[in-house]
Amino acid sequence: MKRFIVVVVACILAAVAVYSQEQAKKPKTSKQQEQPKAPSAKINAEFPRENPNLIFVEGEDAVSTNFNKEPTLNFSCSDKRTLQLNRASGLQGGASFYADYVFYVPDSGDYELWYGGTPAGPKDDLYP
Repeated sequence: MKRFIVVVVACILAAVAVYSQEQAKKPKTSKQQEQPKAPSAKINAEFPRENPNLIFVEGEDAVSTNFNKEPTLNFSCSDKRTLQLNRASGLQGGASFYADYVFYVPDSGDYELWYGGTPAGPKDDLYP
């Protein structure tokens, strides 16, 4: 009985393999071969209006930092650069990483600080 089941399963697998090879050899229909045409009109980017109430500072413009000395090229980031930690060199005396920024605020008042960045990773590089 076991031999019979093995023979039937082997025949089914062989038939499926032959069928899939035959399907691959058949020419595709014209609908499958047509590529969509690119739009003829150029799409212009729409940027938000300038807001004089915003102060925008790039992370790579730090005045003083113990991150990598040179920003890393990253074409998905703004200005195509990113500031990354240099954890391979390590810190001396248990110090923490820092980045200092300087910017001008034209009017006194209360401001909100918004931060856009990557969350901190694990302390150990080998920790998942």
